[in-house]
Amino acid sequence: RVLITPTSRTQVLVGKLLGIFLIAALQFAMIIVLTRLLYRVNWGASVPAVIVMAVASVLAGAGLSTLVAALAHTPEQAGSIGPAVALIYSLLGGTMWPVYNMPAWMDSVSRLTFTRWSVEGFTSLMMNGGGVSSILRPVGVCLAMAAVFLFIPVMVLNRNYR
Repeated sequence: RVLITPTSRTQVLVGKLLGIFLIAALQFAMIIVLTRLLYRVNWGASVPAVIVMAVASVLAGAGLSTLVAALAHTPEQAGSIGPAVALIYSLLGGTMWPVYNMPAWMDSVSRLTFTRWSVEGFTSLMMNGGGVSSILRPVGVCLAMAAVFLFIPVMVLNRNYR
């Protein structure tokens, strides 16, 4: 419905991404602050590195959510598919159990998820206490995945609404 208004496809896509990003960033910030205060979780010595890793992770997640929304035919379908995709990413990405306990094939598949790289980046910050330079690879992979996740909806919208 929005696409029949004078709003451009780019504005629709950016608006969807921005909304998802802001909500997810706020949730992630709350997780970091509350786990630090309540459970004394040490997220790392470098606040800028934690912020960079968090932004890259949230952007990848928002990109994936935007992809699901663009591929779904109805809001109800997106509401059903989105949680399933999130659960699969969590299972494969190492957020439910450590990747080093996974079988070799699953370890390889997990590298296709941004959650794996996010966990790897945060683990590096927590365990090694490095700065931004220590997480360049996980950040780069998360940002690359975000770009792919956003490229596909652009192509879908351009194809479907010429």
